[in-house]
Amino acid sequence: MATKAAEHRTFFVESFLEDNQLGGLRTLTGPVVKCRKCGAKKGFHRRRPEDLPQDFFKKHGWQLGGGVYMDLCPDCANTKPIKIKEPKKKMASNVTKLETVKAEQPREITREERQRIHAKIGDHYLDTGYSPPWTDRAIAEAEKVPLAWVSEIREQFYGPEGSNPLYDKFEADAQAFVDAYNELCAVKGQIDALEIMGREIKETMDRIKRETRGIRK
Repeated sequence: MATKAAEHRTFFVESFLEDNQLGGLRTLTGPVVKCRKCGAKKGFHRRRPEDLPQDFFKKHGWQLGGGVYMDLCPDCANTKPIKIKEPKKKMASNVTKLETVKAEQPREITREERQRIHAKIGDHYLDTGYSPPWTDRAIAEAEKVPLAWVSEIREQFYGPEGSNPLYDKFEADAQAFVDAYNELCAVKGQIDALEIMGREIKETMDRIKRETRGIRK
C-alpha cells in the first residue's frame, strides 16, 4: 500500500526506452521509478499536463514508498514471504541400548586337518623331539594351520616339543655375534672421539707454534 508521503514526492530523472507506434523503441527522458529489491525500472512520459508520475506508476502496479529508494515493482510487491518450516529437533534419548556382542569363536579343526597335522609331525618327530630344523611353528607354517592345533596334537600323541640343537646353536651364535658387534661399535665410537680430539690438539699446537714464531722474529 502506498504511503501518504508518496502523494507528493520526487523521482529520478533518467533516459529510458519506450515502444513507439511503429513497433520500435524510442529514447525518452523523464521520471523513473526503481524497485528496491530487484532493481527493475520503469519510466514515465508525460502526455498531458495533468498527468502525474505517481498515478502512472501506481496504475501499473508499483508500490510507492516515501522516497526514491523505497519503491517496489509489481512482482516484488505481490510476493509473499515464504515461511520455511524448521525441522523438529529430536529430543536426545537418555536410554542407552545395550548390545550383546558375541565373541567370535575360533573355528574347530576338521578331521582332514587333524590327519594332515598328525602325519606331518610323525614325519619329523624323533623319540625326544623334532628332528632339526622342525618345530611346532615350522609344522604350523608348512600346513597353514594355527600353532595351537599342532601343539595339542603333538602333546597328545608324541610328547614334548623338545629342543632343536641346530636352531639353539644358531641362536647362541647369533647372539654372540650381536654382542661382539655392539662392543666393536662402542670401541669404534671411542676411537672416533680420540681421533677428533687428536686433530684438535694438533691444530692448537700448530697455531701456538705460528704465534710463537712471530713473537721471536
